Amino acid sequence: MLKAVILELNGVILDCTQEGRITPYAIELLTDLHNHGVKLLLLSSLTTNDAKSLLTSLHIDSFIDDYITRENMHRNNGSVSFLKGKYQPQECLLVTASQESIYLANTIGIVCIGYSNPNTIQPSLWKASMLVEGFEEIDYGFLNEVYQHEYREFPKTIFVSDHLVIREFCITDFDDLYNIYQEPEINRFLENYSNDYNIEKAKFTAYIQYIYKYYGFGQWGVFTKEDNKLIGQ
Repeated sequence: MLKAVILELNGVILDCTQEGRITPYAIELLTDLHNHGVKLLLLSSLTTNDAKSLLTSLHIDSFIDDYITRENMHRNNGSVSFLKGKYQPQECLLVTASQESIYLANTIGIVCIGYSNPNTIQPSLWKASMLVEGFEEIDYGFLNEVYQHEYREFPKTIFVSDHLVIREFCITDFDDLYNIYQEPEINRFLENYSNDYNIEKAKFTAYIQYIYKYYGFGQWGVFTKEDNKLIGQ
């Protein structure tokens, strides 16, 4: 269960311009998370007192439940002591514009969203679970969906009727899908299809691992409700 969101001060809450403005729609995100009962932790290179003073001057200090200094977080590389025993890594999600913070989050098992801040020299933000370019459409539901995708053991069900189930694919569906693809009346309509089992399975596996997580949707399988038989997509 998502209990806490860690937000980086510079590059996420503040836009990194010379004026140090609040990033567009950041306050709306803070408000929505707060209204859903999610604890908000601020990650900053400032001391806790300085960070509190800055947020007070911006009138957003009331949203923040706790403060994490960057020095403390990085000094305890591989440790979760900076969470002060209040949260487990598996209960947290980090929103950051820093490649270094992404690496650390991956090390200790925190789901991470990378923000491509247009006002900074953009790092690759490699190995973030999701990349976003702004916060206009980012809310609790979006963050929770990214979080759930990381920990979901079963594919997401999209729709259930009396006889059919539409759901995300999982890797074990590949053989059945491959057999369907071998049917001549279907095979001739497939684009960029190699017909090689190993190549297509590698493509299918990569699709499941990345597309659902990055976009929140993708190709869905259609299965019979009675015996979970794949009949189409």
